[in-house]
Amino acid sequence: TSIQIASDGFARISYYDESNKDLKFARCLNDGCTSKNLTIIDGASPVKDIGQFSSMMLGADQFGRISYYTISNGDLKFARCLDADCTSKNITTVDSTGDVGKYTSIVLGSDGFARISYQDETNDDLKFARCTNVDCSSSVITLVDSAGDVGSLKSGIGLGSDGFAQISYFDDTSD
Repeated sequence: TSIQIASDGFARISYYDESNKDLKFARCLNDGCTSKNLTIIDGASPVKDIGQFSSMMLGADQFGRISYYTISNGDLKFARCLDADCTSKNITTVDSTGDVGKYTSIVLGSDGFARISYQDETNDDLKFARCTNVDCSSSVITLVDSAGDVGSLKSGIGLGSDGFAQISYFDDTSD
């Protein structure tokens, strides 16, 4: 799961629905989230098992930007919500080279474009995608670390005062 608090003070949550194997989005309508609107972001037939390792940020429009992994394809995907409940969205495959996209973490740059850290499980590497447009249909992908088994279990990403990404991650090589 991933959570952000919107300007209305209520939570927005992206999560993997294990039962239906879908990526879902919840817009809480009160403090306790006892009232909410739920939306399937990705996972409709015939492709299933989509949405693990989601990470979400809210754009300046207060709509979700979500990075996630598709088990069925082994891809890193990105969804940009076009409304508050994410009933309308643009979905893009960011990286599909091998089994990639686990343990995602997302942050938005001052340009509003996503920066995503994630694992390349095929090669046990840590990768970074810098989206060059709002839907991340164009991006620059960089290999960050390939020394051993790196990037598994979760990475975290933030932006420094210079606007450049700073990534924390697990190195399973040295435990």
